[in-house]
Amino acid sequence: MESKIGFRYGILSLIGYILFFGLMKGFNLIEIIEFRFFNLFILTGGIWLAVKHLKDNAYNSSFYYSGFLTGLTATVVGIIGFALFMGVYLHFLDPNFMIFLKNNEPFGQYLNPASIMGVLFIEGLASGLISTFAVMQYYKAKTKSLNA
Repeated sequence: MESKIGFRYGILSLIGYILFFGLMKGFNLIEIIEFRFFNLFILTGGIWLAVKHLKDNAYNSSFYYSGFLTGLTATVVGIIGFALFMGVYLHFLDPNFMIFLKNNEPFGQYLNPASIMGVLFIEGLASGLISTFAVMQYYKAKTKSLNA
């Protein structure tokens, strides 16, 4: 059950990433790379909703473990989907944006769609681990111990 919840909210996060990217493109802000910071809020929101859904709808004596796995599943699904989306976007839909990144980013000469996909995955996974840990600490504090 945890994997279905994580998958569902991972897809929701992916939709959020793509909508945010579309808004940035629509407002001509796509070249301000620092706005990717806001993806953290989309990611954390997806994780929080997934863990909340799990807590509200399933009793599990090892909630911390299942909640953590649910958050990581949501992270991996959303991040892999977004990395694939960006790879397709940079290679096929807007190669000029790839040229912009090569010309304006540190180590840009080494960038290609595949390397950007890898960086997005690693960055997203690290953010997801930290966000999942933070969300689980919140729910750990709100969960009464069975031994108390």
